[in-house]
Amino acid sequence: MTSSGTKLVSGAQSVASASTQVNTGVQEMSAKLKQVQSQTKQLQAGLTTANESLGKIGKGTATVNAYLKELQSSYVGNDFYMPKSQLSSSTFKPSMDAYMSSNRKIAEITVVLDHDPSSTKAANQLNQITSDVHAKLKHGTLKNDKVKIGGETSQTADLQKLANSDFKRTVVIMLVGIGIALMFVTRSLIQPMTIIGTLTVAYYSALSITKWLSATFLSQSLLTWNTPFFSFIMLIALGTDYSIFLMMRYRDDAGTIQDVRKRIINSSALIGTTVISAAIILGGTFAA
Repeated sequence: MTSSGTKLVSGAQSVASASTQVNTGVQEMSAKLKQVQSQTKQLQAGLTTANESLGKIGKGTATVNAYLKELQSSYVGNDFYMPKSQLSSSTFKPSMDAYMSSNRKIAEITVVLDHDPSSTKAANQLNQITSDVHAKLKHGTLKNDKVKIGGETSQTADLQKLANSDFKRTVVIMLVGIGIALMFVTRSLIQPMTIIGTLTVAYYSALSITKWLSATFLSQSLLTWNTPFFSFIMLIALGTDYSIFLMMRYRDDAGTIQDVRKRIINSSALIGTTVISAAIILGGTFAA
């Protein structure tokens, strides 16, 4: 009887221990289930966020597709393009107010060049921009509009264009006028042609020497656009005056010196001092 009671007590203890283990396992499983439930909520929230992001991506893709379709049909697509929807946006309106008139019929575009605004490179670049703008407008809705370009570079380019176009005409007028004047002064046809030929050679020689000096000592391989124009005017005008002095002296010595060679040498010696002095003074003036 005592042995059976002992076994009964031992079995009851085993049952109680097993019950405790089962209870502990149930509690652990409950905690696991709660953790899984929390993770499931987080997963659901993540899927919702991902779905919303995919919706935004879809809208962005549709916007990009619309932009590309408009860009494909635009003739300026290779350079710059803005969607039509942005033209009326509040963020773009201040830019339109700053660079367009109130009636939106006049637009101003500011261009900053990467060269000295008074240099020949800047003038050539501006001429290229002007040509490109007019070419682009021919193929769009602004083909009948007018384009005006201003600024320091534009003024320099216009002056350069005007000087270049007038240079040939100025050369012809000066040489013809000077030739006629020399014919009356020298009373000869050969002497005016000789003087004009000498002055032309002197002009090209002076221009070549100036270019060489500029490239050698100033590291400037090209002269400015106005150098040939004003150099021609100065050298030919002054050279003609000095040549007239020389010819007048040559004629005055006709009665005293019969030999032509001696007469021209004597005239050059007398007039040469005056000419060289004037050249030194004039050169110093321009150098200063």
